[in-house]
Amino acid sequence: MRLFFDVLKYRKKILLIFVAVLFFAFLISIASYLTFSADDVIKVGVVDYTRLALRSGPGAEYAQIKSPSSGAALYVSKGDQLVIAEEERNSKGEKWYKVPCSYSETGYAYVYDDEYENFKIYNIERDPEFEDYLTEQGFPESYKDDLRILHYFYPKWEFIAVHNGLDWNRSVDAESVLGVSLVSASSPSSWKSTQSGAYNWSTGTWTSFDYGLHAASREIIEFYMDPRNSLGQDSVFLFLGQFYDDSQTLDGLRDMLSGTFMAGTVTDTDGSSLNYPQTIYNASKENGVNPYVISSIIINEVGSAGTSGSVSGNYSGYENLFNYFNINAYAHSGNSAIKNGLIYAGGSGTYGRPWNTRYKAVVGGIQWYVRNYVSETQISLYTKRFNITSDYECSIQYMTNINGASSEASQLATAYPDSVKSENVLKFYIPVFENMPETACKRPIGDGSPNNRLSSLSVSGYNIGPAFDMDTLEYSLIVPSDVSSVTISASAVDSNAKISGTGTVNLNYGANNIEIEVTAENGSVRTYVLVISRQYGGEDPSYTTSYKIDDDILKGVSTGTKVSDFLSKFSVTNGSIAVTGKGNSDIVATGDRAVIYSLDSSEYKSFSVVIVGDVSGDGQILINDIIKIRNHLLQTSMISGSEALAADVSGDGQILINDIIKIRNHLLGTDQIIQ
Repeated sequence: MRLFFDVLKYRKKILLIFVAVLFFAFLISIASYLTFSADDVIKVGVVDYTRLALRSGPGAEYAQIKSPSSGAALYVSKGDQLVIAEEERNSKGEKWYKVPCSYSETGYAYVYDDEYENFKIYNIERDPEFEDYLTEQGFPESYKDDLRILHYFYPKWEFIAVHNGLDWNRSVDAESVLGVSLVSASSPSSWKSTQSGAYNWSTGTWTSFDYGLHAASREIIEFYMDPRNSLGQDSVFLFLGQFYDDSQTLDGLRDMLSGTFMAGTVTDTDGSSLNYPQTIYNASKENGVNPYVISSIIINEVGSAGTSGSVSGNYSGYENLFNYFNINAYAHSGNSAIKNGLIYAGGSGTYGRPWNTRYKAVVGGIQWYVRNYVSETQISLYTKRFNITSDYECSIQYMTNINGASSEASQLATAYPDSVKSENVLKFYIPVFENMPETACKRPIGDGSPNNRLSSLSVSGYNIGPAFDMDTLEYSLIVPSDVSSVTISASAVDSNAKISGTGTVNLNYGANNIEIEVTAENGSVRTYVLVISRQYGGEDPSYTTSYKIDDDILKGVSTGTKVSDFLSKFSVTNGSIAVTGKGNSDIVATGDRAVIYSLDSSEYKSFSVVIVGDVSGDGQILINDIIKIRNHLLQTSMISGSEALAADVSGDGQILINDIIKIRNHLLGTDQIIQ
């Protein structure tokens, strides 16, 4: 069994994108965006028009919402169900409905209604009996709104909560292992993984796996793996049991196969007539599997036209061999996937091989599928794709294409006539993981190259360390003290990436942290850091100023002088100057210090600022300065240091009553104090 798994886990599924799928693809998730209102009513509109465009705003002038994978405009078609979040009228008076849409950046889109009555409106209230059922099943709240809507329109359907006991994040980790989950090469970049082995940052190219598919990103895996994103009227068929029952009819199968290469009767290689619908129906019924499921698998595997080399019957060297399920069809041993699949078809023994007629290939393939995949654990298309086991191994998963099962579910839904859907008990087995996010995982829609790597980084005339490597983010460089600027150059791997932080950069003494940012086409940013250390010079600082300096006392500062104006009166070389002290942060005051620093930031010299008359140290001459001197004279509060020097207004080396008089006259404007 282990060997069988090793062979099968790398199987590849070719995803067929049908235009019809685009018409209702945005309906994949409802509950992730909307909850019941206060009156416990959900407003649902059923489209009653051929098709309606989805737009980014309420008006035809707004852009149409497009599929990120195909670029095709998205529509809703007659019969599609939309949860109406809001009703809006634009400036023209037109009525538009705001509806959830996983393809929109905002999570919503707008569809037109107005007087044409494009919708039949239903106000869905809670059904007490069904509410009890949901509680008994143990569905989380984030599942319930979608299930309430489905129950309203299809009251006979049964929704079984499958509590698998698996941790959500560990399960996603398992599906994110390289090679387990793949996406089409034409998918948007946000769907593709950039993990090691999946993407080459040096060349900006993704690794190709089977049939040119690329490794899926964690975000797109989470989206398709989250059951809450597949609870719409069609997408819920992802959880339909795969077993045969009487609701699956031959007429329904004929309708499903109409327009495909399996629509009717063909002449087989042995000369007999092969009726595809009848053959598939009989073999499926005999083996206890849903014939609609079988047909959707075949279409997904070989295409609706049947031109694949797996079933054409004319593959060179393997003529008249057929493999409708692409069993063992993966590239290995120097052979293509199709060749290896036909080698298996040409074998003998099990499942009626060799499959040298179309009949034997169809019937034998169905037997193989039922034997290996339809089991107690793989009862639905979902578990066929995401067969996470208790040990978090993706054992015997049928396909690697991340959205292959969703595509099959869409085909399966269309195979069931409306009468069958409404009149029969259909059972849906819906997984519930442990520790799931509170709301459904969002669909990634971004595109553009993710490459935010540099291909080179240099400083003109110098060598950075360590040697440049695109995966190394931090570099350093030491330059002499006389180097005041450098020129930084950088180039990106991707020509569409934007680089900032390069060019001529001025350097301060000491460490200069320079950030070089690379913004990828998809908006992701990567930051490289270059630390350039400019050495300090060996000379002591020198300075000149217009202020009066006597030893460590600095005078001549006018009251109200701002710090910036104060500093502008100094010229310092080989160093810097700053104001420190207890004064106002914006105004220089008595008691502040003017400090000269060396280039290494050590203190070289400092001066105490004295503003004559500013005894209180607020940078102004006010009545409180008189009070300070009075208290000193009364010996109730003594002053000293810079304050004492500021109090000696008369300049006689003493603090006396005449100093108070001088401040009083200054305040009266009769005799100004000159600094």
